[in-house]
Amino acid sequence: MMSIQFKLAVLLFGVLLSGAASALAQQSPVITEKELLRIAPRPKSEPRANLPAAAKVAVEPESATTAEERRRNAEMAWSIRLRIAQERARDLERRADATELEINRLQNRLFSGEPRPSKTQVEWIANIGELTRELRRLRGEAQIARAQVEELLDEGVAAGFRAYATTTALQLQEGMSAGQYYRTRDGELKTELSDTERRAEVMQLRINDLSRRILLNSGSGDEFYNARLRDRKTDLEVELSALLTREEYTNRKLDELRRQARAVGIYLN
Repeated sequence: MMSIQFKLAVLLFGVLLSGAASALAQQSPVITEKELLRIAPRPKSEPRANLPAAAKVAVEPESATTAEERRRNAEMAWSIRLRIAQERARDLERRADATELEINRLQNRLFSGEPRPSKTQVEWIANIGELTRELRRLRGEAQIARAQVEELLDEGVAAGFRAYATTTALQLQEGMSAGQYYRTRDGELKTELSDTERRAEVMQLRINDLSRRILLNSGSGDEFYNARLRDRKTDLEVELSALLTREEYTNRKLDELRRQARAVGIYLN
């Protein structure tokens, strides 16, 4: 009897154990998305590569040295343009003064009492007419050239530039030694002195002409015309006085330049 009961108990326990195992096998675990992200392995961060200098967004500011070099180059270019304009204006004025003196010389010969063939007199008159037209052209171009110089000077003042007044345009580009400087400056001052003397001679000729015209017109009773001639004569006398003062000043500068040159062993003629 005990044997039968024991067997039934063992059989019942086996059935219960088998059912529990089957129930556990049928129930599967549930994993949420949040838990999946939490347990998922994180990728290792790779080291950043060094970017080349050209790829940098920030640009370093321009150095002060570069800015100063650019300013010096601009100043040099402006000074060369100014020097060329000044040389052109002086050349036109020099040629105009020489032409006016030649006209006066021919007029003096034309109205003198020296005997001459009629053909020669006709040639002088034609030459005076041609020179007079050339004089008008040169004076007009000289006036335009002086205006261009003034514009360049205004441009330099606005930019804070300084003019290189002692060298030619070519020498500004090439540079020069002390000997070249003194000889070049000596030549410039001699040219300036010659131009001033020529200009003063032109002014004196104009003054003489006005004095003659005032004298000839004195008996006509046209005092208004005579007053205009006298005013013009006064203006020319003021200009002549300034030219004579400049001539004296240029001579002093020549003497000083030669003294400086001798002090460094350079002798100027």
